[in-house]
Amino acid sequence: MNNNIAARWALTIIAVILNALGVAFITTAMLGTVPATSIPNVLSIVYDRFTIGEYLFVLSLIQMALQVVLLRKDFQLFQLTQLIPAVILSYFVDFFMGVLVVLPIGSYGLKILWLLVGTVILSFSIALEVKVDLIYLPLDALNKAIALRAGKSFDLIKTITDCTMVAIAIAIILPLRHGLYGVREGTIIAAIISGYIVRLFTKVLDKVMD
Repeated sequence: MNNNIAARWALTIIAVILNALGVAFITTAMLGTVPATSIPNVLSIVYDRFTIGEYLFVLSLIQMALQVVLLRKDFQLFQLTQLIPAVILSYFVDFFMGVLVVLPIGSYGLKILWLLVGTVILSFSIALEVKVDLIYLPLDALNKAIALRAGKSFDLIKTITDCTMVAIAIAIILPLRHGLYGVREGTIIAAIISGYIVRLFTKVLDKVMD
């Protein structure tokens, strides 16, 4: 598969669509959202002129611009293809958010259920994206760029950027809505357990795809 570009692109697109589905499940549970979409989520609450997906796309453009600043001459033209998964992710987050409004979320137990379902789907999508190793979403590519320039591990940089985005989201929503709307315990739960699930799926994909 490593030499089959068409198959790798197809799997990458599938991974991005599943990523959007996972994000939509988690966000619809109304217990917060994943760190990567925490800023778009609170912006859509405070300034509802645009959707989560639209704010997410703008954030993706900013993340790509930061990569150019960090990498400079090392930023390759091929990396502009990050726009493809960025557009797909933004569109399908809004699409699935519209579809999943029919989910019953009355009880806290159901909210936890949808949160866990979303986290599993999201974790599988991340494991698949990494396994295919063709093109990354802008945030993941930015984390790789920062790790390269800082000489630190990708996992450490991802943790720092996740915490930073959640902190920014809280700084936006707290003074304007006087509460942690859009950033709740689900954000923490998803962040904690997703890493373990990603590693599990990675082992499975290593056996299946190799």
